Amino acid sequence: MRRIFFITVLLLLGAACLSAQTWRFVQTPHYRVFTDGDTGKSRKAALRIEQLRTLFGMLLQREQVVCNVPVRIVLLANTKEFQTAVPHCPRR
Repeated sequence: MRRIFFITVLLLLGAACLSAQTWRFVQTPHYRVFTDGDTGKSRKAALRIEQLRTLFGMLLQREQVVCNVPVRIVLLANTKEFQTAVPHCPRR
């Protein structure tokens, strides 16, 4: 499973290099967010994800949610980029 994830991330980053996009990196205590979009929006998304983590911990009645490795998230700027990265996803 881990191998598939790394291959997917490498393919996404490789496609980004070919299209000459600039990728940015936002880090929180539990997440690593890679994006080709706006850094400010990425920070807000990372903050929301941290808030969801806290909420799920409260709902599960856990004082501490343990994850040994930070979760890596790839945020794409728009739907065109997403459809390029994930061509088999159904369109709306």
